[in-house]
Amino acid sequence: NYLDVAVGFDGYSRSVGSRYVDFVREDGTDIVQSFKLKVLPITGGLRFLPIRKFHRFIPHVTAGVGLYYFNYEEAGEFINSTNMEIIPGTFGDSGITPGVYAGAALEYMFSSGIDPGQGWFVFAEFRRHWASAELGGDFDKEEIDLGGNQLAFGVSLRF
Repeated sequence: NYLDVAVGFDGYSRSVGSRYVDFVREDGTDIVQSFKLKVLPITGGLRFLPIRKFHRFIPHVTAGVGLYYFNYEEAGEFINSTNMEIIPGTFGDSGITPGVYAGAALEYMFSSGIDPGQGWFVFAEFRRHWASAELGGDFDKEEIDLGGNQLAFGVSLRF
């Protein structure tokens, strides 16, 4: 009555443009790059329902673990620190890493099931993810933060 098991598939991405602050081309134009990160968490956890699941409005808190697939890419023009030459390039890495999450949500039952507490719900949920990965290849074991805040809206089925 107070606990649910939850499984989720999410996705989020971000692209950011960048330029060197202290360096420009000889003609004064910027040296620019773009940075892209895509993360697809597959999560499983528990939801604690403090007022039980037999109400129309149900607040809950949630926590769990996940596998976070990521794809990171840097593309554009870069400065070779050895000879200060401007070189074009694309660098990237991808992989899967473990992480954890915690959050809170509010659900509203819009269609009840046969048994009390069962049915279809709409929800709004806030989650905080904690995950990081070590990048290989051209990145020489740099660490990247895959976590962050997430606000999700959706539909769930409780059975």
